[in-house]
Amino acid sequence: VGIYRSSKAIYEKLKFTKGEDIVSGERLEWTHYESWEAEKKVLFIGDSIVWGARSYIEKILPEGIGSTVLVTAHGVNEEQFLKSVSVLATLNDSYYEAVYFNNGLHPRGQTAEEYAVNYERCVVELMKVIPAGKWILGLSTPISNKQTEIRDNTAPITEKEKISLKERNELVLEYNEKVKEIAQRLGLPYYDAYGLV
Repeated sequence: VGIYRSSKAIYEKLKFTKGEDIVSGERLEWTHYESWEAEKKVLFIGDSIVWGARSYIEKILPEGIGSTVLVTAHGVNEEQFLKSVSVLATLNDSYYEAVYFNNGLHPRGQTAEEYAVNYERCVVELMKVIPAGKWILGLSTPISNKQTEIRDNTAPITEKEKISLKERNELVLEYNEKVKEIAQRLGLPYYDAYGLV
């Protein structure tokens, strides 16, 4: 399942101007959901990095373990994130052997403190509705040069989108530190995806 919705229509509906009030920083909202039939499954919740890694994920899973991949452009600071993930992750009434959770590159416009509150709230709420044996929190990958500006044909680039690579990556590092703190507080392991890149 792939769900796309142009932010231009949202601007018009909500009276946004030039994208200045957009939360996630995306010009196009998107959500992807894929699930493979298997007796045992793991669930990966994340963003485009997780989506791009899904073929690798399939290769490293032990035989007999299937995967469900649920990725979105929504950030933990958006109510739509919690709603869509809650619905899609419970579509097939699966029990998951493990859930991998990452959401760090999309929730722009938040301080590290605001991010931590929203991130922990989402994890706690999702743990209530998604039955799983284990939860693993994922640290976000570094910001690359390709991600410094977001371009498409629907609206001009805003000043908020012209943030330097260094500033954006510093925020990712701050977010990752908050995820480590949340993992410790909730008694969950974390996976250092940042250190792999």
